[in-house]
Amino acid sequence: LKDLPPDNRYRVLFVERDLEEVMASQAKMLERRGQAADPAAEEDLRQAFVRHLAEVRERLRRDERFAVLYLNHREVLGDPAGAARRIAAFCDPGLDARAMAAVVDPALYRNRAGEGRGTKTGATDHAS
Repeated sequence: LKDLPPDNRYRVLFVERDLEEVMASQAKMLERRGQAADPAAEEDLRQAFVRHLAEVRERLRRDERFAVLYLNHREVLGDPAGAARRIAAFCDPGLDARAMAAVVDPALYRNRAGEGRGTKTGATDHAS
C-alpha cells in the first residue's frame, strides 16, 4: 500500500480471516514442503502477522486515498451471493455479482478454526 502512486484513489477489499486459520494454513504449507514446524518460529510469525495487520489497518484508516470494504472470510464462504453484492456495490454496481458468487468454492476452506492442531475459535479480526 505504501508504494502505490500517491496521485490515485484506491478501493481495497480487505478480507479478514481468523489468525489461527492463517497459522494452520502456513503450517500445512510448510508440511507439504517437507519442512518441520518450529513452535518458536510459529509464535514469532503470529506476532509479525498481528503487527503487520495493525499497521495496514492504521494506514488504511489514515490515508484518504483508500476506501475500504472489510469482508469476513467465513461469511464470504457462508454467503457468497451476499458478499458479491456488497463487493459490487462498493466497486461497481455493473459487476456481475452472480458470476462472482459462483466461483466461491467452500470445499477449499480446509483450515477452519477449531479443527485440527488445537486451533482456537472466535479470533476473526485478522486477514489472510
